[in-house]
Amino acid sequence: MQKENILKQNQDLAKAGLRVLAFGYKEYNLENLTFIGLISLMDPPRVESLEAVLQCKKASIKPIIITGDHVITATIIAKKIGIFEENDLYLEGQKLDLLSNHELDEILPRISVYARVAPEHKIRIVEAWQRKGKMVAMTGDGVNDAPALK
Repeated sequence: MQKENILKQNQDLAKAGLRVLAFGYKEYNLENLTFIGLISLMDPPRVESLEAVLQCKKASIKPIIITGDHVITATIIAKKIGIFEENDLYLEGQKLDLLSNHELDEILPRISVYARVAPEHKIRIVEAWQRKGKMVAMTGDGVNDAPALK
């Protein structure tokens, strides 16, 4: 029951657009972790994001989010800045791994948020858009963005 309560609280915090960290400890020679608690962090979108997304849309550019964050958190942020709209889809890295290129190509235009992704997922997403004959631009600030940025 405690695990269900913790997972629900995690979900509630993610729905509020917060990043959530869980903490536990394990005493030497014990088999189970003892849950200590959750910490949530506010990582609000930059103020200029909303205007940037609006300008992209005016120029017929489809902005998307590709992140390692939790899918709920990423989707909430995407909604706040106008990226995720009604009937859009999100896709997590594990599910992306299960899709063939053909299956990905079919749903690609409807996906606005990719969450829990690895660097190789970012490359695959960029290549999928390029297969559709689209010009792709990407920004990123982490070392794991370098392969897709290249």
